[in-house]
Amino acid sequence: MQLFNPISGNPNLKPQKSQSYEAGYEQRIGDRATLFATFFYLDFDNLIDRLGNNINDAFSTGLESGFEVKILPRLRVGANYTFTHTVDESGGGGRIPNVPTHVFNATLSAQPWRKLTIDSTLSIVSSQREVFPIVATDGRFVGGTPANTLTGGTNPGYVRWDIAMAYDFDLPQAHPQSVKVFGKAANILNDQYEEFFGFPAPASILSPARMFFFNG
Repeated sequence: MQLFNPISGNPNLKPQKSQSYEAGYEQRIGDRATLFATFFYLDFDNLIDRLGNNINDAFSTGLESGFEVKILPRLRVGANYTFTHTVDESGGGGRIPNVPTHVFNATLSAQPWRKLTIDSTLSIVSSQREVFPIVATDGRFVGGTPANTLTGGTNPGYVRWDIAMAYDFDLPQAHPQSVKVFGKAANILNDQYEEFFGFPAPASILSPARMFFFNG
């Protein structure tokens, strides 16, 4: 598509290349907690952006850190944070598009009953530079704001909270299968956001329960 699309294709597009380096540390504290931190560096040549163009030279560096704690035998909480610094070296030193600087996730996993599992995730994502506008035929922007231009606007950050639940049913011994019912509520806070400008995320969604069968 990026090469041969009749509208937006770029026949001169070069393959993207990258080299990555990581250094990390993990520490267990007894049998209840784990701490970790990872430093990363990625060097790009001919990075391909959303417009199907090559960014000749760019790099991304940052730190991911987090923890997980078992508060009770059936209750775990955790959090992780990622800081990412990006530089488009061939574009005046600006940020690489579509990469948030800050991402935070908090998780909770509980098993209040032996067969019931509840998982909750809260994600906070900062704003990111955007270079892909959606424009109507009369020149008006569709969604977003006029700041989202080819010269580099900003796609606002967002907060998302999801909860998933699963229940395992016991079947009579005559049936060699187990049954798990799964349901999920996504974007509970109903935050209106776009991970990529021009593609709105769905509003709050309550997924219908689904049933899975597993052989014993």
